[in-house]
Amino acid sequence: MDVLLYYRRQNNLPQLLEIAEKAIEKFPTRPLPRFKPWFPHSDSKPPLTPTTIPPVISPNEVARIEHVLFASQPLVASQSYDCTDGLQEFCTDLKRHRFSHRASSVHLEAAVLSEERTFNEAREFKRSWSVSVPGRLLGENVQPFSKEFQQVLEGFQLHSLQRAKWVIEECNCKGMDLESVWTLLSRAMRHSKLPTCNANIQRDLGQIWIFCDILYCEYVANFLKQHFQLAGKLSLVVHKHGNIFSM
Repeated sequence: MDVLLYYRRQNNLPQLLEIAEKAIEKFPTRPLPRFKPWFPHSDSKPPLTPTTIPPVISPNEVARIEHVLFASQPLVASQSYDCTDGLQEFCTDLKRHRFSHRASSVHLEAAVLSEERTFNEAREFKRSWSVSVPGRLLGENVQPFSKEFQQVLEGFQLHSLQRAKWVIEECNCKGMDLESVWTLLSRAMRHSKLPTCNANIQRDLGQIWIFCDILYCEYVANFLKQHFQLAGKLSLVVHKHGNIFSM
């Protein structure tokens, strides 16, 4: 557990540290339980396999459903709060009434065009998740853990099938922006280049998160740095432990 202590310059820092240490001692602490797989696992096949294949929807069917949903949405014209609107005795002449009717028609057409434009813009979304296609495991291509990484795993008592995530930040993208790296990453995952991986782009944070089993952590990091020409170090984060490793 990390504790942040904020203080003013005129305060006595050693005394504040002593008070903070005594305050923390009152909180009970317990060691985190060791990770144990709750599913049958082996090196020859993936741990979880769906019993049935997912349904396939053709692009024509998707377009037809979207057209039906859009056509079923009612178009509501803007309401007028003028109590004299439409009353002939308050109109100066018939031409003014025709002009008002023509203006309302133009306003309705503009509302329809605006709604169609909003619908088309909503269809042009950006993918935020990418999942590796199940394929053959690359156990023969994965090298044993490095000595430094092995010490980290033993220190935190992490299981080889426990999940961890690599964090790619904008400062790691050398000569490319984050969206370009995300496109290359999604393409590599579709071709089963990154086993047990699923990724998520956090556009508001300027980061890409790549989740994988600890067994493939070093392989995934080396693949990312070699094929995407990433600069600097990538951070490895594990749930309830925080940043435990970087390479």
